Amino acid sequence: MSDKDIIIGHQPNLKLFRNALSDVGKGSGAVISIAGEARYGKTALLQLFLEECRQGKDGTIGLFIEGQLPIGKFKVGSLQPMRPFSKAIDDLINKRYVSPEKKLALNMGLTLLTAIPFAGDAFYAAKELGKDWRQFKKDRSSANINNASSAAADYYDTICSYADKAPLVLMFDDFHYADAQSVELMNYLAESIGNIPLIIVFSFKASMLEAEAPPLLQFVRSDFGNKAIKHKIVLKPFSKSELNKCCRANLQNYSANAKFEQWLADKSFGVPGIIVEYLRYFRKNNPFESDGSFNDNINENEFLPPSAQSAFSQIVGDLSNKEKNTLAICSAEGTEFTVILVSQLLNTDVLTAIRKLRSLQIKTGVIRSIGAHYRYGVKTTVYRFTQAFYHDFFENSLEYEEYQALHGQIASFLKEKYDESDDANVKEEIAPYLAAHCAVSGDEELAKEMVLFTAQASQKYGSPEVIRDTYDSYQKIGEKEFMYESANEKNEVAEIPDNSPFKSLMNQTQVSTGEEISGRGESSSPEIISGRFIDFDDFAQAKNSIIHDFHNTNYYDAATKAMEYFENSIHELKNHEKILLLSIAARSYTAISEYDSAAVSLDQAMEILDVKNDPQSECFVLNSYALLHSARRQFAEAINYLKKAAQKAVFLSPELRLITLSNIGLVMQHIDPPKAKKYLAASRKLIITLNFNKFEKDIFGH
Repeated sequence: MSDKDIIIGHQPNLKLFRNALSDVGKGSGAVISIAGEARYGKTALLQLFLEECRQGKDGTIGLFIEGQLPIGKFKVGSLQPMRPFSKAIDDLINKRYVSPEKKLALNMGLTLLTAIPFAGDAFYAAKELGKDWRQFKKDRSSANINNASSAAADYYDTICSYADKAPLVLMFDDFHYADAQSVELMNYLAESIGNIPLIIVFSFKASMLEAEAPPLLQFVRSDFGNKAIKHKIVLKPFSKSELNKCCRANLQNYSANAKFEQWLADKSFGVPGIIVEYLRYFRKNNPFESDGSFNDNINENEFLPPSAQSAFSQIVGDLSNKEKNTLAICSAEGTEFTVILVSQLLNTDVLTAIRKLRSLQIKTGVIRSIGAHYRYGVKTTVYRFTQAFYHDFFENSLEYEEYQALHGQIASFLKEKYDESDDANVKEEIAPYLAAHCAVSGDEELAKEMVLFTAQASQKYGSPEVIRDTYDSYQKIGEKEFMYESANEKNEVAEIPDNSPFKSLMNQTQVSTGEEISGRGESSSPEIISGRFIDFDDFAQAKNSIIHDFHNTNYYDAATKAMEYFENSIHELKNHEKILLLSIAARSYTAISEYDSAAVSLDQAMEILDVKNDPQSECFVLNSYALLHSARRQFAEAINYLKKAAQKAVFLSPELRLITLSNIGLVMQHIDPPKAKKYLAASRKLIITLNFNKFEKDIFGH
């Protein structure tokens, strides 16, 4: 829709939102819901609200978060705990405030280096920032909420901490696809939102609530939800007056014509998006006579499109078959698609793929670039279909065999990235998408493996509902109606068998939730039961538990778990996993002044590196040695280790070079302040190159 189309019919909604913005500037927030079916303009209205935030002069921060649409019938969003709020926190961290890595480093008295293995995603950022908020703002924190899961409490406090710095507006599109825990968090925020400078606006399709979003359905239709949602916007078809305004906005020199407008109303049922699609068609195919009068034989005119889809088909008729095929291939990845993956599907290089997509963007307006983002563990340019309707149009143009083959190719690409990555956070990001594409392409075994992995990784969020949702997805894999659209989707809740790994995960998660509620994350890790450590299913689960302890200053437990898991799983662990465990143990020992134990752990890590060279891990361990010696106030020894690390870092990523340079400068301040200035100056230059502008202020105080 054009800017004029967006505003048509929304003057009352715009006034409502401006009043809410005025209130939030005074410290009082609100929850606003937008209900509307497909093509009624939900996204357009959210974008209009976002523009209002950006035009304000009171420092209000507005964030727009798109919902995760299903792939086939696979509900990816239900397997991504806290995804909407995680994306919001990521956006806040990357664009507005101090990153969680640097904040954690400052709080612990450590350099940026020491936070790297822990702060790979928004979950750990929320844990650390949320803990700060609880410490300093107890009267306004999650400590006053009963029965919240540990993750919901952490996210609650993190959102509140940002809203306390500047009024915050979170706009969630297609929230009916959100996971159960995100709805839980919204419940808690809604309870206190009158005292928080926060506005939450969420859109949903009412027709999909029962089939797709039982948690949101319960919130929206509950007595509490009715009271908590201050403004309920229901988008309706265009009235005759609004349809006339839309015609004037889209057709040059348009004169009101009752027959034409009635034809549009009959064909579109007044749905704004469909009306606009027809008018786009009529901009190229004028339905009026040369004198401006309307053709009285409109119903007999063969060129008139019988539907919006056929109108769009004629609009894209100027595209070559290759161009249409390219857009169809892009649609297989989803409403958002990446250059790196599209280039693989087109069997071409990245630059050629970008040129093709850029040309299609200019030519059609059907897709647009949203810039470079990290996807599947790599940085790549991401494109988006400008309307879900366009995505569906090209996806539906694929033949059955094409559809399955493309999803199979995407699954192969994602599996390769999954296997290549040593980062548990990247694996957790990839797994739901890999499961979805495998389910659609027919690889049931791998799809189920990825769903189970996702369930295991989701334990850290402390929500049994999330485990339940993953089990439901697991059970549906292979069902025909799960892979394709089904007219009557059943929403039955199946009992999890006692011998299912999901049952064990549910039980462990319930124990975790029960232990953490009262202390809000201040107690020991949930994996400690009656003083004994339970077995971990895999390295990722063990690492998350150890990190949980470290963040909650349970350093002794963190070190003990790390060393026990290292010793018990030494033959199954990869080298980089061994080194990470030993490094975490060393950090924990250092924090409780058990320096000899820390040294032993790092010596073991170096022995592993002596057998198999890994420059990146070695650079990290050398920096960790420097941290240990610095804690002992052995600054000369610390510098020697950092010099060795610098020799390695020259050939590694710029981030590792920045870390090492910064550490040298900070340690050098204790023994040679003038020389330290040179290293810090070099560090600042690299900060500018990497666009880490906040780093200079947060670490160096300038």
